[in-house]
Amino acid sequence: MSNRNQNVTGASKNPVYRSSLIKTEQAALPVNASVSLEVSSRERGNVDWGMPIAALGRIAVGLTMVVVFPVLAQTHFVPSPSTFAYDSGVLPSVAISGTSVVEVHQGTANGSGPLWSRTGHIQADGTVIWASKSFQYDSGGRPSVAVSGTNVLEVHEGSANGFGPLWYKTGQIQADGSVAWNSNGHQYDNGAKPSIAISGNDVMEVHQGSADAYGALWYKTGRILPNGTVAWSANGYPYDNGGAPRVAMSGPNIIEVHQGTANIYGPLWYKTGQFQADASVRWSASANYYDSGSRPSVSLDGATILEIHEGSANVLGPLWFHAGLIQADGSVTWDPLGTLYDRIGGGAPSIALAGAVALEVHQGSVGFGLEWYRTFRY
Repeated sequence: MSNRNQNVTGASKNPVYRSSLIKTEQAALPVNASVSLEVSSRERGNVDWGMPIAALGRIAVGLTMVVVFPVLAQTHFVPSPSTFAYDSGVLPSVAISGTSVVEVHQGTANGSGPLWSRTGHIQADGTVIWASKSFQYDSGGRPSVAVSGTNVLEVHEGSANGFGPLWYKTGQIQADGSVAWNSNGHQYDNGAKPSIAISGNDVMEVHQGSADAYGALWYKTGRILPNGTVAWSANGYPYDNGGAPRVAMSGPNIIEVHQGTANIYGPLWYKTGQFQADASVRWSASANYYDSGSRPSVSLDGATILEIHEGSANVLGPLWFHAGLIQADGSVTWDPLGTLYDRIGGGAPSIALAGAVALEVHQGSVGFGLEWYRTFRY
């Protein structure tokens, strides 16, 4: 499986416009916020009072919430008012460097199949001018992509078994915005649901240690070499327990997010770390709860965090974002309010942040279908 690049040209797809309602609602509260909840008798029977405050705060009908927040520094992201279709596929992942965009996705709804890449440029008005065609660059499942400067690094599952070989592929962004992919992919580990981040030549990868929805989470580090290969550490190491991990990196700062249960919807947890000179990671002592949802994705620029996730247990549900700042002690000061940014909803969202611009992509249907994007600014 070391030489799987087929250089297949994909069909050109015209962008489709979709308008979405955007509304800020309560997503999560800091521990030291004082809260008063009032629920009408009509809604009282529909409320699961065992839910965390974060979940209760999302009941929009018949709920009055009075919240007194402590003074906290906030990062104000503003999503564009509309989403646009840019391609067709499933399980998209996106990365940006400056205004350059690299997106990857599966080309079928099967567990493993052709993997496609599409590039673009973010414009001043918040739209993206996409390349006219997608290109098949490999085969596999659940791709994840990261970009730093002109370096591109992608990882994916090598089989449809849920757990199996994990592969990587590198590339270089060209002057015209296209990606020159290395001709060969290489296996670097075994696992499931990999996620990749890079900063300069430093590489940070996380994945599940089994095909189960909940279990040990592992990380592996490396460095990109001049010849386009990655010098990986000899071993991977467990760092937490959970499911569907996603990681982001900026300089030495690392943030990882994951689901906290085997359920589709439940608590979301984060963990921070510092990339060391010897390519090891100094993790924070514990993970911390920050919200409730499903299939989180996270991005990082300096100390600024933009996280997104699905807001319900539905296969396609509302999409939320949550912003925060990494503190000197490794903790995160999250904004007290999360924001519902796509009420129409979607699945498998992915987010990338560079400077004051962020780009989000997601599925628009349960299986294979249109993929949509939206930009954010702050």
